[in-house]
Amino acid sequence: MAHKILLVDDEPNIVKTLTFRLKANNYEVVSASDGEAGLRAVYEQSPDLMILDIMMPKMDGFEVCQRLRADLRFKRLPILMLTAKAQAIDKIWGERIGATEYLVKPFDSNELLNKIAQYLAESDAEKKKVE
Repeated sequence: MAHKILLVDDEPNIVKTLTFRLKANNYEVVSASDGEAGLRAVYEQSPDLMILDIMMPKMDGFEVCQRLRADLRFKRLPILMLTAKAQAIDKIWGERIGATEYLVKPFDSNELLNKIAQYLAESDAEKKKVE
């Protein structure tokens, strides 16, 4: 069964490009174009990993991450923040609120795919320990 990745970004070109690359690597992809829709999608879709932009309408990625980390069901969900916010303070804040990884746009898609594979493998191993 393919891992399900939730992609939350309001830039259609990013969503299109990443969806293509992720599907080409045998991932199931669900997308949302704003923070509120992304948060709903986590509860409805139960993704294995989330790629989350920060600057989005309705609710920013920082708030989405904070809300998910406050919910015990999603404490271990890998959240990769992928954003144009490149300042050190933003990265520090992202890590402090629980982002698993903080990557800056423009990004190297091979690096992103490697990070996704790494975090999904770690998550799978963690789930097996619990079972």
